[in-house]
This record gives sequence, C-alpha cells and structure tokens, in this order.
Amino acid sequence: MRWIERIADESKTDFRELLLMGDEQWDQVTRYLWRGALFALREDAETRAIALVTQETEAICEVKNLAVDPRWRRQGYGRALLDFLAGWFCGRERTLLVGTGDAPGTLSFYRNCGFEPSHVVPNFFITHYDHPIIEDGQRLRDMVYLRKSLAPQALEKLWVIQPNETGLLQGMLRIFHEAVHVTCAKDYSPEQRAAWAPETLDEAAWAKRFAESQTRVAVNAQGEVLGFANLEGANYLDCLYVSPEAQGQGVGSALCATIEALAVGDIEVRVSLTARPFFERRGYRVLREVRPVRAGIALPAFEMRLTR
Repeated sequence: MRWIERIADESKTDFRELLLMGDEQWDQVTRYLWRGALFALREDAETRAIALVTQETEAICEVKNLAVDPRWRRQGYGRALLDFLAGWFCGRERTLLVGTGDAPGTLSFYRNCGFEPSHVVPNFFITHYDHPIIEDGQRLRDMVYLRKSLAPQALEKLWVIQPNETGLLQGMLRIFHEAVHVTCAKDYSPEQRAAWAPETLDEAAWAKRFAESQTRVAVNAQGEVLGFANLEGANYLDCLYVSPEAQGQGVGSALCATIEALAVGDIEVRVSLTARPFFERRGYRVLREVRPVRAGIALPAFEMRLTR
C-alpha cells in the first residue's frame, strides 16, 4: 500500500537522514524545516521519499527539499510526490517553485515533471555551503529555479486527506449524492441522476466497497467531508467525488494525485460527461465512449487511461 501523509512538526527530525540527502548541510535544512510542510511517501510501511514545501509569498510555494531513499530511486516516487504536491497546493498558491543545482540530470527530471525555467542565483552553492556539493560528478555552483503554474483560485478552508474511516461514511455518501444531483445536473437528466444516485443508498454495500479498496477522504478543519476517491486493485480509479461547494478549490486535484500515487502502472477510470475535462487536463486520454445501465437507464460515460 502506498500513502502520502503530512508529518507533524514534532516528528520532522525523524527524517533527518532523508532530508540530508536532499540538502547536505543541516544548518541549511534548519533554515526552512520549521516553517515548511513536510510530506512523506510511504509504501509497505517504509518511507521511500520526502518533500518539504514552504510558502514564500501569498502566491508562491517552494519545494525546498525533495529526496528519495537510494534503494527506491528511478521508480517514480519523486515524481509521485511532486504530482501530489501540485494537487495539494493547487488552489492555495499560483506557482510551485523549486530550486536545484545546475546538474543536467536533475534539471531534466524537473522539466519532465512539468516545471519550466524561472531564474538563476549565481554561485549559491559556493557562497552558502562549507564544502563542495557534488552531483552527477560535477561541483554545483548556481542555484537554478524552475516553476510550475497551479490553479489561481483561493482555498478558503484547510483540509487534510486521510484513509477512510467508518465514521466518515455518512459524509461521503452525502457528497456522492450532491455531486451527482448538483455538479452533474447540466449533463444528465433528472431520471439519469436518480438512477445513478437514488435517494436511498445501500450503506452496507458502499462500506464494503470502500473497505475493499484504497480509499482517501478530504476533510476540512471542522471534520466535514469535502470529497473522496478510491483505488480498486492496482490501477483502477473507482470513484472521485467532490462537494459542489468545494469545486475549483483543488480538492479534486489533490485527491486524484493521492490515488495516482497509490496506483501501479497505467491508471484506468470510467468518468462522466462532467468529469471528462478534469481528467483530460491531468493527461488522461479517452479509450472509448460507453453507456452503462443503472436501474434500466443508460448513463453516457467515457473509459479513460493515464499512461505512465
């Protein structure tokens, strides 16, 4: 099982070894450690990668440290964390910034993750470090900054993503019903929506569905459910629903990034007419149009795939 979680401040130093892989000098790490948000990607009860992000201005957040355990490099963990962060901070800041050395391999990695050149700070590694920093066989000199644009909307409520708990079921089913009957109203008739999300839902069946899959729930600071998603098997994105009131605030993007981080290989999903543009923006491509039948009524949809 793969999971990304935010680390509490009191536990940040537990990750000193990995933090020093991303930034070799501890006094440099401590300059941003306590003012940033630290995230850990775990799989099979092991921490495989970490990332620390700070808010630099009202519109910019910066990846200050990104490190992957040497045993698990070149297996997509670093990219999975960056994808997650783009979703997590989407709607809060407008730009995700990262500073790195001028080693070609590292720069290529960030470009492949959707970052583009921003600016350069000359001789940064010469001025700020007490020993030569070597990467890819060369001594680093300049700090090269790259940027990735995020959605511009402001997220008004703080929220976290956590594994499914029994106590969240009622809120999740409410979100499902509201998303179908409100968000999808422009694309589906009342009869289609009633077949898709009837007034009475089989709670036991839904609970079993979530228990047998990897389910993640977005909850705000008041404990209210804002959205949920789940992964069936290794690579099937089964559900992704967000409260109509939380639309456009980055909740869906962060949930999707979390599920993508859990998945192995290409990801398959069946999406509604309403959701198709969202998934296309994330790189999913339509395989075929389908018309699954619920309660005797056809519901137009698309089978899509994210190739990784």
